[in-house]
Order: sequence, then C-alpha cells, then structure tokens
Amino acid sequence: MREFKALPIEVKLHRHIMPEPMSGCWLWDGAVGTNGYGVFNHHKITRNAHRAVYEIYKGEIPKGLELDHLCRNRQCVNPQHLEAVTHKKNIGRGARALKTHCLNGHLLC
Repeated sequence: MREFKALPIEVKLHRHIMPEPMSGCWLWDGAVGTNGYGVFNHHKITRNAHRAVYEIYKGEIPKGLELDHLCRNRQCVNPQHLEAVTHKKNIGRGARALKTHCLNGHLLC
C-alpha cells in the first residue's frame, strides 16, 4: 500500500495565491467560506488562508487580536496587507470604509 504524505503547508498555500500587480494583493483562488475569506484544509482541519499566511511570514497572531485587511479585500492573503488589531478597531475601520459622506453630507476623501 502506498503511503500518503501531506504537503507542507507553504506548498498548499502557494498553489492558491495569485499576486495582483496593480493592488499588491495576493488573491486567494482556492476555496472560499461563506464569510468571503479563503479557506483550506491542513491535517483535516479547516483554516483561514489569510491567518495561515500571516503566521508563516509574520509570526503568531497575538492573543486577543484579529487580522484586519488594510486593503478591505477578504480574499487577499498578502501579509503586508494584514494588521493584527483589536476587534473594536477592526469593526470601526470596516464601518468607516463603507461611509462615503459625513453626518453633514460632505463627501469623505
């Protein structure tokens, strides 16, 4: 019987990363979860692709923090586009990204 060997995590990930030169995003072209984030299986565990890439290139995500996509693209896995922040800061940044006008009706730049 032939023995099955799992591929190293870096190989599995890089098979599904497509750099986008205009934005600098590393687009995930593998499976995507219902929340819009890239996902993959490694050793029978489903993981978020952006979190795995961040850990490979930048190290462990500090306890109590989550990753914010500075580019606002959930399918981006470029570690330079990811920042470990508190949940409150992440939510606040996302809400601001959706706003186009201030309370007085002025266009936000």
